[in-house]
Amino acid sequence: MTPSASNGALTVAVATRDTESAASLGAALSALGYEVAVVPARSKIAARVVEVNPHAVIIDVGDGDADRTIRALSRIADELPQCYLLALNAGGDDSIGVRAIESGADAILCVPTPVRGAAGTIAAQIAHGVRHKALVAEAAALRQEAHEAREDLRRQGVIDPATACYNDRYLDVRLQEEVTRARRYERSLALVCVDIDGFAAYAKANGDEMASFALRQLVGVLRYGLRATDAVCRREADEFAIILPETDSVSVVTVGEKMRRAASDCAFPHAECLPQGRMTVSVGCAHLRPEHKGAAELLEAATNALCDAKLRGGDTVCW
Repeated sequence: MTPSASNGALTVAVATRDTESAASLGAALSALGYEVAVVPARSKIAARVVEVNPHAVIIDVGDGDADRTIRALSRIADELPQCYLLALNAGGDDSIGVRAIESGADAILCVPTPVRGAAGTIAAQIAHGVRHKALVAEAAALRQEAHEAREDLRRQGVIDPATACYNDRYLDVRLQEEVTRARRYERSLALVCVDIDGFAAYAKANGDEMASFALRQLVGVLRYGLRATDAVCRREADEFAIILPETDSVSVVTVGEKMRRAASDCAFPHAECLPQGRMTVSVGCAHLRPEHKGAAELLEAATNALCDAKLRGGDTVCW
């Protein structure tokens, strides 16, 4: 399609030392409805073009200082990724054309200078190139939106909305995967179950909003010091399970004790209503044993250890 006055919104920057070509191109493109900004290709080419922020650029890479103009072209390509870059290589030097393409040019113009009769063809090429890059950018944005939507749906399925940690659905799937991996590669695996002591009384005294805040605060405490491969999961109202790959029977007790101390030392708001005047947790630890048939048995072992800790009055680690 031949550009017309309807293309007036398109801005083209022309960067060349050849004043006659600049004038010829500028006049022809202006007559066809483009806004033209002539950038003398002497110094700070890229900075001046970026300041204009055009839809398209015609940059003369064969003006006798190819290194400088190609560096400018590369910077423009980096800073204006949606701009259509047309490298003018009137001399037809193939090596310069290759360098221009490798530096980000979308197309090469090998026409004699000064440009006269070719201006209309160049204008049509610019219109097509600008539309094409816009469509490519739009398609990329749509792909990114679709990816983010899928990720959001995935997170909604496995993230507990109240605490932003993983939920019990994730716990079931991930724990089974880790058990399978540990058995296959003969690696260690541990699980910690944590329950807040007297949380029902805390929630009753302070309300649901403050209770939810305390749960989020506890999740932050439990996550502190964990590795990227570990996972904190919410099982029930105030009970959490922490999956610890590559963790043996001794290390899991150390981790559990650190969590107990950290929770006890943390200043939870309005915890004075609790019997000990502060928030404490009970912790049950277990590691994968040969007799465990699968994830359910490991989870049961950690849950039983947690029950023992609760029976001992809380603020305790059992295994």
